[in-house]
Amino acid sequence: MRTARVAFVFALACTLSAVLLAAGCVSVKAPEQITIGGREPVDAREVPPTSSHEQARQELARAYAEIRRLQRRVQELEGDKRELELENRRLERGQDD
Repeated sequence: MRTARVAFVFALACTLSAVLLAAGCVSVKAPEQITIGGREPVDAREVPPTSSHEQARQELARAYAEIRRLQRRVQELEGDKRELELENRRLERGQDD
């Protein structure tokens, strides 16, 4: 009998928690800074709020697309830098003659 009562109270508490979360009565505040390993801390205040798991996935997909775009841009700029360094060496050799 006691086990059934404990199970009932637990189920009731879980249901109540789920209803309160779904209704927006309970909110969980994310930490302001997230540090993972030796990486630079992430300022959680910059993370956009989302109302659903699907919206969070869309935001994450956008963020990864932006990361890929920036990585391509870095590669382009590194190529430009190499070309300029080669040109600079050629010009310096031309001045030494």
